[in-house]
Amino acid sequence: MQEQFGGADPRGEALAVFLRHAAAMFSMSADETDQAAVASVGMILLDAAKNSEHLSRADQRLAVFSDAGCFESMPDGSVRVVEPDVLHRGLLRLLASPVVSGDDVLTLLAEAVEDLR
Repeated sequence: MQEQFGGADPRGEALAVFLRHAAAMFSMSADETDQAAVASVGMILLDAAKNSEHLSRADQRLAVFSDAGCFESMPDGSVRVVEPDVLHRGLLRLLASPVVSGDDVLTLLAEAVEDLR
């Protein structure tokens, strides 16, 4: 009942899984390239994943991701992230953005998804 009135949204949990996978990719890339900026983005993506787990249904960023087709409802009631190109391009924008927090990541990704659609 709490979810119905602004509690955590399953889309946020699905986004957290996606962001953790993205953080792992950035981390592996940083290991290969020895680039501090890439490693920093990976760490901030982990922060964004933690933040996204607690997003409420009222969070406009979730609406942006939904409108862009980034989520798919599963038969068991869970949600998974569908990885459209706009989401991947949004992740790449993080390398050139002055991102300082996980919340910034979520906002920048939502803006990128809106811009690139």
